[in-house]
Amino acid sequence: MRVLERGGWVVSAVRSVAAIEWVCLLLGGFLTLHYAWLLDDAYVYFRYADNCIILRRGLVFNPGEYVEGFSSPAWMALLLVTRLTSVSFWVLVRVLGVLLFAVTWGLLVWLNRRAMRHFSPTPVVNFPLIHLCLTYGVLSYFTSGMETPLVQLIAVSYALLLIGPPRAAVQVLVGLSPMVRHELVLPFLLVLGWLTYQRRSVPWVMVAAAFLSGTAWLLFRVLYYADVVPNTFYLKDIVWWKQGMLYVLDTAIPYGLSIIAASFLAIYAYLQRRHGAAALAVSGRLVMLLLAAAVTVYVVKIGGDPRHYRYLAFPYCLGVCATAGLAERFLADIGLARRRAGIAVLVAVLAVVTVTRRPAQLLAHPLFGACGHRQIQLINDAELHRRTAMYTPQTAAEAAASELRPRMQRWLAASEPDVTSSVRVTWKCSEAYRAFDAHVVHSLGLTDPLLARCSVPSDRPGHKFGLLPFAHDIAAVRARFGHGPGRFHAAVSANAAPPWIAEHLDLIKAIERRMYNQHNLWDNVLAIAQPPGRIAP
Repeated sequence: MRVLERGGWVVSAVRSVAAIEWVCLLLGGFLTLHYAWLLDDAYVYFRYADNCIILRRGLVFNPGEYVEGFSSPAWMALLLVTRLTSVSFWVLVRVLGVLLFAVTWGLLVWLNRRAMRHFSPTPVVNFPLIHLCLTYGVLSYFTSGMETPLVQLIAVSYALLLIGPPRAAVQVLVGLSPMVRHELVLPFLLVLGWLTYQRRSVPWVMVAAAFLSGTAWLLFRVLYYADVVPNTFYLKDIVWWKQGMLYVLDTAIPYGLSIIAASFLAIYAYLQRRHGAAALAVSGRLVMLLLAAAVTVYVVKIGGDPRHYRYLAFPYCLGVCATAGLAERFLADIGLARRRAGIAVLVAVLAVVTVTRRPAQLLAHPLFGACGHRQIQLINDAELHRRTAMYTPQTAAEAAASELRPRMQRWLAASEPDVTSSVRVTWKCSEAYRAFDAHVVHSLGLTDPLLARCSVPSDRPGHKFGLLPFAHDIAAVRARFGHGPGRFHAAVSANAAPPWIAEHLDLIKAIERRMYNQHNLWDNVLAIAQPPGRIAP
């Protein structure tokens, strides 16, 4: 792709995009929609968005309870802005998925050209683009309703930053990465240190983007939620190394990462002997692998995720991006660059193999329609929710029927909103979303700070089904004594609370001080300075 640089901005000539890259855009866009689904957890975002935009309750899961039960402020902000339209979430998530896929595609094309800039043009292979734009796991999560599309886009931005030079637009994307997922603070700090050391200057645009966005959200979080981390942090901060390693293997084996790694290691060794490290941008590639490894260690530590690939999206995409330009350089060095027909066959075979790979959980490939599903090592695939109408409406008519905006508006117009008389317990986020006229206790603790701090064993990463009886205890207290601070104290005084509530009453009061805060900055800072600790029911 011919690149013209004007004032630090890059303008790409569309006519120079290679045929295989256009194929990846069109085929990848089609597959993104073909694999479309909604993860049950996405309905947590949806409930927060509708409570804020339509029901005017604020950015809350339950009215009056200020708990940050979502993991990505950036994705939450994007949903809030787009939900201002009349578009349903079923359509909205698909539109955002395709758009973010297209942006990621463009960044991958740009990355390949940056990686090829030190040697003569050759026929384009663009292995990172072929792999990331055609792999089932990667494409599935562009339409999951979760923040993973942003994670994958940010991963390519890190690669662009490290392959250099650090353009302002790329620095902004990297600077916003901690707002996409909290664990991306780690690669951000590492890359900041590396760039400052290597270039003997601070990447101020990146620092400014991170400082402004991070400080603004931290201030909002302290003032609004009386906390410095999301509620999900308390729930998922566990140590489960064995399950985490199984999670990595579950992602690596189906897509042949060991073969890819061995092949490109051999290619790199050959090229380094001929050209040296500087011409191959070796330092940048090694830092990419370091950042990928750092996030992988974190994912392994917490046991991964109950869904195939999702928590490894950042290291997976960044690791693949580290191969940018190597295939083209290798083909040129061994004299095959002029054999365009042979290269066309090579990339076609590579594309077909990539498209047809599937996770071990699937008995057949979803490219050809419905397929069987089985849980492996406590890990499920997207297919489990893709074919379940409760999570993912199967047709446009079902999606239209599931749109709650008209029902919410009629409910608001009919009477004074009151959800205190109805208390429901469920672990299904989709059920909680549909119960907009009720107070909901999420029995897995995603949005309830009491349950999130309960020390019970994990059945799967992020899933503690042992919380269910305690969720019913909380619901019983709220159904009888109402909502707000002091209700558990009233239940204990009336001998209507189970023993674990009475035993942890002081701790519960400290949690209530946060969740029912009055948005007074100083009071919230004092509450944060006295962490309540864990509940051991």
